[in-house]
Amino acid sequence: MSNIRDIAQAAKVSVTTVSRVLNNHPHVAKEKREAVLQAIQQLNYRPNINAVHLSRGKTMVVGILCPFINHSYYAALLEGIAEKAHSLGYKLMIIQTYYQRDIELEALEMLKHKQMDSLIVLSRILSLNHYEEYLSYGRIVMCEKIEHKGFQSIYIDQYSAFQCAFEFLVQKGHENIGYSTGREMGYSSNQREKAYIEGLATINQNIKKNGYLLTLFS
Repeated sequence: MSNIRDIAQAAKVSVTTVSRVLNNHPHVAKEKREAVLQAIQQLNYRPNINAVHLSRGKTMVVGILCPFINHSYYAALLEGIAEKAHSLGYKLMIIQTYYQRDIELEALEMLKHKQMDSLIVLSRILSLNHYEEYLSYGRIVMCEKIEHKGFQSIYIDQYSAFQCAFEFLVQKGHENIGYSTGREMGYSSNQREKAYIEGLATINQNIKKNGYLLTLFS
């Protein structure tokens, strides 16, 4: 595989000139630029993408930690992120975690080793302390309410959203209202359950738990 020294020798210019042509530097004489471009074509030169990323200081790749890609909620988030990333010239590396600790840790190590510029965490199983150890290696965005200045945070107010949904159903005349959740523990799950229990109290109902399904006492 040819390198920039081979190109410099074939074009009879310096390595610095080759580097300037490869990086579209404006201050290169026309004849030297043409000689370098011709040498690149003749030698079928392809830049080492890892070296390019290292020289630029960024990969233009954003990692996405997603527990389940086929879940409609996460699919909608991924679609929105992908659209914005494309408009900014970024690529996405989607990592499906299945809420497994070792997969999340592997993704954090990829951030550490500069295989991505930043990491968006749609949902997690690891503690915040684990993520805090990697803040110096790249930006980490949490899709949950995080009161920590090191993280960026974007989230849905689960409590208010559940209140609105419950009030809507009551206004429609419903009284036997239940809901199911993917995880029983976690901040978002707790906020939804809190709003649900408070909503039941307004219509004089109690609840029972059946696995991850919350239903009314009959």
